Order: sequence, then C-alpha cells, then structure tokens
Amino acid sequence: MANVDNVLRTAVIGSEIDVTANQLDAVANALKRTWNAGTILRVAMELEVHSLQWFDRPAAGSALFLKLHAAMKEVGVTLNPVVCGRCGREALLPNIIEGLHCCARCYGESKRKICSQCGRFQILVLHAEDGSGMCQTCMKKLPERMAACIECGQQRFVSWNGPDGPVCTRCRPK
Repeated sequence: MANVDNVLRTAVIGSEIDVTANQLDAVANALKRTWNAGTILRVAMELEVHSLQWFDRPAAGSALFLKLHAAMKEVGVTLNPVVCGRCGREALLPNIIEGLHCCARCYGESKRKICSQCGRFQILVLHAEDGSGMCQTCMKKLPERMAACIECGQQRFVSWNGPDGPVCTRCRPK
C-alpha cells in the first residue's frame, strides 16, 4: 500500500494544489480505511489526466474525485467548493448532465420539454422513438393506462398492478 500512497501523493502534488505533507498523510490514511488499493490507483490515474480541470471545477470530476475532494477539505486543504455544474449552487450533486455533476433542481429542469399532447413545458415521463414525449398528466389519460380498479370497481388510471389485478391511485397500498 506504500506504493499506492506514493502514486496518490504524486498525483495530488502534480495538480499544483497547496497541500502540506501532514494533510496528505491524513487524506491517504482516511482513504485507506474505505478504499482498496485499486480504487486509490484509479483516482490517482484520473488525476494524472484531469487534475487541473477537476480541482478548478470539481463538478466536472468523477464520483471518486468528489470523495477525494471531500476528504481533502475535511483535513483543511483549501479547495474550490463543489457546486452544481449548471446553476453554481452548493448542494448535493447526485446527477450528471453533459458530464457535469448537478443538483436535483437542475436535473429536473433539464428533463422538462414540450409535451407532444398538451403543448405545456413539463417533465416528460413517456418518450417516443421520434424524440417526442408526454407529460404525466397526459399519460394518465391514455386509454391503455386505464382499467377497472379491483378495489373500487371504477375505471381509472392504473397506479399499481397488484397480484390480483389493477389498482387505482386512491385504492393502492401506501
């Protein structure tokens, strides 16, 4: 594991980040507790190629880089904050759009398009091969999405196909 530490140290030092030897030791020890040697080597190889870009704009980094970034910030290394790659807000970044980590709000906005049925700007939940799509409101009105609910007997949107048959939104188990 000593060689792996050296590879990581070389990659971080090569990225021109202002980091002390004590901080590097603390980061290496933290990573060794949760990452195996292969994972550390992988992030070191990623840094060889992308370090300047990723440390400048962390949202462009890989998921492993973001964990390294967090470990480095935790030990006091001064780094650019991890912000949404679209709106610039500091938030959790669980999604990726066009290679950048982004917040849930931006991800949702990126999925909004014109519904081919009602013409409103909505999140499309049903997509056709030609690129058009349909919002949830219009999808619920499709005849093939309707059936008699086995609980109430009314012809409604099928919310759940239970073992005994279709169940509407009002009757479905919660």
